[in-house]
Amino acid sequence: MLSQAFTRSSLLPIVGLVTFVGLGTLMPVIGFEIPSFALCVIWLRFLGGESWRNTIVISVLTTVVFYLLFLYGLRIPLPHLLAF
Repeated sequence: MLSQAFTRSSLLPIVGLVTFVGLGTLMPVIGFEIPSFALCVIWLRFLGGESWRNTIVISVLTTVVFYLLFLYGLRIPLPHLLAF
């Protein structure tokens, strides 16, 4: 019978789930942009180990692309701070 010890990396899926729930909780309160950017930063930098430069660039681009996709491509109303 094989068994595997719990390590720090065993907690990463739980942290990912908790931050995703945080996104859903914060989005109606402060909009789409800030929680989405924060989620990307946490996932890329702290869970994925990316460099700060890559984390910031990818997080900004991801947030902008999803903003445009949901609001203009799919016409899904999201709570948002920017009034374009």
